[in-house]
Amino acid sequence: MTYDEMAASFREELEPSGEQENEIFRLFLEAAWRLRVLNEEECQLSEKAGCDALLSETPAVQKKAARIQRLRTRTETAFYRSLNRLKKLQATRARRQEAERKSPARLARLDTPPHIM
Repeated sequence: MTYDEMAASFREELEPSGEQENEIFRLFLEAAWRLRVLNEEECQLSEKAGCDALLSETPAVQKKAARIQRLRTRTETAFYRSLNRLKKLQATRARRQEAERKSPARLARLDTPPHIM
């Protein structure tokens, strides 16, 4: 799967809307792609080592495997953080749209700064 195919698939599934959601979605995509690349690197390293790269007897292979693990941990954190943030933004947008549908006048009052009322 290419980056563009992955992006299109996630965009269809997550349906980001607006500048803020699209920016968070971009961060999510970057993390998802990095995870894919790290998985491929780890598989190649394990194939080269002939076993789990972290258990290899070669110090260089162990060092590279440990680096991949650290990067994976950071990237997974970014992945889930951005996904959760996107879902929260979408839930807020959905509640706001529902409030607009039910009572536009009440929503307008909520948007008015207190010193103007």
